[in-house]
Formats: sequence, structure tokens, C-alpha cells
Amino acid sequence: MPEDIPDSNGWEEQVGISLQCISGNDKGLVARYSTKTKGGVPEVKRVAYEIGMNYKTDPSHPVPVVKLKSSHYNHTGGYGRIYNPVIEIVKFVSNDKEPTVEEVAEAPVRRRRG
Repeated sequence: MPEDIPDSNGWEEQVGISLQCISGNDKGLVARYSTKTKGGVPEVKRVAYEIGMNYKTDPSHPVPVVKLKSSHYNHTGGYGRIYNPVIEIVKFVSNDKEPTVEEVAEAPVRRRRG
């Protein structure tokens, strides 16, 4: 359990998600996105929450199709421009069928909650 890990050993919370590319030169490539940053951890947790909420209402479409983006802000402490990941959920699909690029392009844009 995280609370059992002593503070002195440098352990930090890290979260991640597995992704599979559906277009371009990387089509079919399975990748892992892991982060421990102040911008990345809440974004991955938000996506996990959205997956859970969608599953409650539509368990037949549990897999999110996402676009990876970024946002930024200017750090006032001298670090310059800081980039944060943005994982935009385009639509949810079933496990039975891999979505096509055309289906993703035609999907209505989902708006973030809250």
C-alpha cells in the first residue's frame, strides 16, 4: 500500500494507461503512457473516471478512442513554458471492432465535464 512506503526512499505516485495507435505509420503499435507530473496524474485519473462513468451507462462500449494533445502555461518561477498532457476522449467503442479513422473523424466532439 502507498501509505506503507517510507517517505525517505524517493517513491512517488505514478499513473499510466495503455494505448493502441489506429492510424498513420504507427497503426497497430501498442504503447504505454506513464506519468508522475502534476499535470499528467490528474489527466490520467480524469480519463479513468470518464471510462468508469461511461461503463456505468453503456457497458457495451467500454473502450475510449482518444486524441493526444497538450496545453501549456508559463511558469512564474523561472522554468519557462510548462506543457501538460491533454487526453481528449473522442468516442467510446466496443471491444469487438477496431474503429476506423473515418469513424473517429465523424464522431461528435465530447465535452469535458466539470
